[in-house]
Amino acid sequence: MSDTLSHKAVQDVLSINNMRPSKTLGQNFVCDANTIDKIISLASPKSDSFVLEIGPGLGALTIPLSNKSFRVLAIEKDARLAKRLDSLKLPGVKVLAMDAMKINWEKLLLTPWEELETAPISGLSSFLTTKESRCKKDVEPKREENEAVLADWHLVSNLPYNVATQLIISVLEQSQSVKAMLVMLQKEVGLRLCAGAGSRTYGISTLKLSYFADAKIVGKISREVFFPKPNVDSVLVEIKRRDEEEINTNFASYQTISYLANMAFSQRRKMLRHSLKNVLNEQHYDRALLSSTLRPEQLDINAWSRLAKCYNY
Repeated sequence: MSDTLSHKAVQDVLSINNMRPSKTLGQNFVCDANTIDKIISLASPKSDSFVLEIGPGLGALTIPLSNKSFRVLAIEKDARLAKRLDSLKLPGVKVLAMDAMKINWEKLLLTPWEELETAPISGLSSFLTTKESRCKKDVEPKREENEAVLADWHLVSNLPYNVATQLIISVLEQSQSVKAMLVMLQKEVGLRLCAGAGSRTYGISTLKLSYFADAKIVGKISREVFFPKPNVDSVLVEIKRRDEEEINTNFASYQTISYLANMAFSQRRKMLRHSLKNVLNEQHYDRALLSSTLRPEQLDINAWSRLAKCYNY
């Protein structure tokens, strides 16, 4: 198992390496073997899939994943933690010291594993969004456009709480390669992402996630299993991506749904007839079989899709 699965072990490792948990980076390290076993058991990645871990920290999850012979791509923003984890030379693990919020997930996850293994720990410019890549200079491997390997990826992570929702949505938006996720989230965030239409916690992030995937809470995690101990409890959320055929057949375009929903949720207390008055009229609602007196959180992904199709009509 891991060498950091107790509170004392975590504190010892941090002390030896002259490190302190960063509040800015949302660093709360899991230090309980049962919790790690539970995560891996619930995630149950396929033997031939690749595992993406964002925020591996001290390796509490990375090490047992490596021990189970999974190929793991570990993305760690904290360069100190990334270098330490890389120094462990875990079999099948590639560590990249990169900011997950600046990564182009499509390009990164279409990169063949053999090329990922040989990439520098700082990553390549092709792994970054266009804006970031302009600021990064390196020699990228030459590859034919059609040579990308379509591998299945499984995101298994204790995500940094402060960017968890943004990361999940970004990965879903950018990469069809990630077929499933098992992520640990702040309880409030998990409840929001899994909320049903009509509930107070249902929001724009819930809607966007539901376009790409189904999500449900599959476990509860006490704040006591972390160091330092956070002020909130956590949950484990399972996210399973829909088939592209299902999305294309059943839903309007993501761009159109997002355009309308972003506008409506920015004024979520208003009825749709008011928040969307500049782009929709009563005929649109009639075609969509919806009342213009509804508020944005009362529409599930199917209702939003009908409205978006009528907008494009």
